[in-house]
Amino acid sequence: MIYAEPVGYWKRSYNLFDFLVLALSLVKAVILKFYSGKPRGVGALGVLRASRTLRTLRTVSFIRGLQVLVTALLDTIRKSVLNIVMLLLLMMFLFGIMGYYFFGYKNDSDTENWGNLGSAMLTLFTYVTVDGWTDLQHILDEKNMSGSRIYTVIFIFLGHFIFTNVFIAVIIMNISEATENYKTEQKEEREAVIRHKKEFMTRRQHSEVKQMMEKQRSGHYTNFNEMVAEYQRTLRHNDYMFLTDHATNLLWIELYLKSLDHMDNTMFRVQQLQFEMADVLAELMEKRFKKRFGMV
Repeated sequence: MIYAEPVGYWKRSYNLFDFLVLALSLVKAVILKFYSGKPRGVGALGVLRASRTLRTLRTVSFIRGLQVLVTALLDTIRKSVLNIVMLLLLMMFLFGIMGYYFFGYKNDSDTENWGNLGSAMLTLFTYVTVDGWTDLQHILDEKNMSGSRIYTVIFIFLGHFIFTNVFIAVIIMNISEATENYKTEQKEEREAVIRHKKEFMTRRQHSEVKQMMEKQRSGHYTNFNEMVAEYQRTLRHNDYMFLTDHATNLLWIELYLKSLDHMDNTMFRVQQLQFEMADVLAELMEKRFKKRFGMV
């Protein structure tokens, strides 16, 4: 692919990711080729070969809908989620300091979970995930830590119920927006295809009508019916007819007016024939009446 598009290959992020994965997997082989023996620490580089499994993520580039979702998720993490995480970490830092002074700095307190800032932050992360927080609260209750339940309820309400829901809401909003943009792009692409097809068919119809009118002027057709029959043979059942364009086309208007003139002439001749038939029938009836009543 690099040979086919030496410049365009590097403009796509998926191609850069694929190239980086391959380069990392070949680091060990390159070092062993240029250094005799087995340098220290080269064995650990074999772990980089496992990065080849990340190449399966390149399948995202072949599925447009999945690519839209992944791009929306990455944009959400880059633009909004990092701010939410920073705010959550700031709140955990403040509650961690308060938790240390409430439950961890005394000898008879819970020094294992609240004895330093790192342990307090890890305990607060357990509160955020709401996984095993009851065991931590049970330890505080056994040590008779007053106000621990109020502290736990407040932090779980802020850290889990509010921040988790905000995190999910931001992701859903961005993915929904990306999906709507994707649907809009698909609709615009379909409209562009239909518009292109419409222009092509309109140009073809205009050219066929123009050719037919030129043949009529040059005398290739003996009468109007032959010209219409020839035009009918050029039509297909799966073709679309755009009357709005034809209604503003002079050639089509001219052909339409001539067709109306021929229809008027035909109707006039049919009416004259009906009048003649009515006169003949009236004369026959008059002769029969005269013969029956002896008026002849």
